[in-house]
Amino acid sequence: MSTFFTKIKHLKVKLLIQYGVLILLTTCLIGAMFFSLRKISNFSDTKSVSQDLNIELLQMRRAEKNFVLEDLLNEEFYTNNTSTNISDFDRLFLESSKKMSVLLESDVVNQLECKDSILDANNFIHNYYQYFHLLVGEYKKKGYKNWGYEGRLRDAIHKIEKGSLPFDKVQMLTLRRYEKDFLLRKDNEYVQKFDNAFKEFKFSLLKENNNQLISALNDYKKEFHNVVNSEQNIGLTKDQGIKKELYVSLTQAESLLGSVNSQIKDYVNQTIVNTYFLLAVLFIIQLILAVYLAISFANATTKSIVVIKDAISKLSNGEFPEKIDTNQKDEVGQASVSFNNLIDRITIASDFAQKIGEGELNISYDTAYTNDVLAKSLQSMHFQLQKVNEENEKRNWINEGLAKFVDLTRDTSDIKRFYNVILSNIVRYIGANQGYLYVLNDEESKVEFQFMELKAVYAYGKEKYIVERTNIKYQEGLIGQAWFDMESLFFTEFPQEYVTITSGMGEATPTCVFICPLIVNETIVGMLEVATFETLEKHKIEFVNKISESIAGTIATVKTNEKTIKLLEQSQLLTADLREQEEEIRQNMEEMNATNEEMNRKERAMNHRIKELEIEIESLRASNHEYKIVNQ
Repeated sequence: MSTFFTKIKHLKVKLLIQYGVLILLTTCLIGAMFFSLRKISNFSDTKSVSQDLNIELLQMRRAEKNFVLEDLLNEEFYTNNTSTNISDFDRLFLESSKKMSVLLESDVVNQLECKDSILDANNFIHNYYQYFHLLVGEYKKKGYKNWGYEGRLRDAIHKIEKGSLPFDKVQMLTLRRYEKDFLLRKDNEYVQKFDNAFKEFKFSLLKENNNQLISALNDYKKEFHNVVNSEQNIGLTKDQGIKKELYVSLTQAESLLGSVNSQIKDYVNQTIVNTYFLLAVLFIIQLILAVYLAISFANATTKSIVVIKDAISKLSNGEFPEKIDTNQKDEVGQASVSFNNLIDRITIASDFAQKIGEGELNISYDTAYTNDVLAKSLQSMHFQLQKVNEENEKRNWINEGLAKFVDLTRDTSDIKRFYNVILSNIVRYIGANQGYLYVLNDEESKVEFQFMELKAVYAYGKEKYIVERTNIKYQEGLIGQAWFDMESLFFTEFPQEYVTITSGMGEATPTCVFICPLIVNETIVGMLEVATFETLEKHKIEFVNKISESIAGTIATVKTNEKTIKLLEQSQLLTADLREQEEEIRQNMEEMNATNEEMNRKERAMNHRIKELEIEIESLRASNHEYKIVNQ
């Protein structure tokens, strides 16, 4: 093959021959892959149908359970004979029948010779379907509340209990208890107990010749046994009656389909493995042929390319090769020149990247190579790193400031000093020239009577005495507007006389003013205003907005504490007043008690004197009477 390539004079012809062989091999491989994938797809569909059958059996079982749990307590089932679960069961049965037909016609089933198992499973599914509808019919006959046997049983017992005929309530309650025990526990023992209790009850009624009540009691027994027979037909346990047949049919179908599904799954998986193995073998053969053709072509190509290949190999291994020295003007020479240019570009790019890695972010790229793709990518990376570095510096600046002010907001023992310390540190930290700190005076409940009270002024590194703008009302000026909006204000255009910054060189109007409301729990407690000759950067505004929350929380706490102290003092004063009033009332009560005692004493003496006078009057009357008798 190497000799054959050597005899060919043109590189283009060599490439066409090599590519033609590779295209032919690739076409063969693609054809084999297409046939194999189609076969795998068909087999996978069969496996999917088999798995779907198992899933549909589970869904049919769930529909059966849901019917028992939901529809037996649903009046619509007994009145309209309709049920979503029965419809779902029937739909799943029809779908499973269709999938059985598809499974029986598949090539996989024919090759595995498991058609008999599928037919048996299909018969069991049909049995399961028939027994389910028998179960539905039996449950409907049994009924619930006002329907079926249970409904008639209920009517019979109500006829006895609500009738006018007297009966032994203890014996009746015994029958009802055995009835309820059977319905709850599904045990024939309670049927026997019911019959025995019934005989005793009936015997006692025969003695009383209560034939009407005996007839009603017989109706009750008859309906009870109808319910019992229906329950026995259904199955008191899963190993009896229709329940047993349902369980056997389902388990047999699941077992057969599970076995078939396992066989199909193993067969399909093995087929897939074999197919992939065949494709791998074909791919390896193609790869070996391609490598052989490539080696033959490389050996037949001019030896000058070997020099370029060695240099490229060193470059690919991370080594910088020496420049290729060539005087050729053909394609190989042009390739050598291009390779030398590539080495120059990579070297410059490597040096640039290394300096960036060492943290030199202020360097610039060689202008001779700024337009190539690598240079643009490195310059873009350089720009992004600078941007990230700036963002990190700003973020660190904000975090350091927040940490610093956390400590400052803790000391509120001297509130006036606290206001001055907070304001001065903010002004200095953000590089502003002047600042004002206002605190809301909310002694009046109505906002129109409240005002912002100036607590601290700071400018040019010194605290200033508060001599102007001490109080600002609601919606008054820019401060009042920010109070109304409860939002920060940042502006660079404002009235000339709004604010001036005074220094040793005179007065001047600031470039920008930033007003930030101090808000905690959606309640404003103050305002912070800073003015500067330079426009505030966004990260400084962000810092002021963040720190304002902490300051607002501290001010709110201080105001709350002050109000608490005032309330405590008022409470103490009120307590003292109450104590004085209590003492005065106590003294008044003592005087009133003494006066009452004196009046009672005088009253007792007067009553005693009245009695003495009455005695004297009676004595005089008696004497007068005797005198009259003597005179007569």
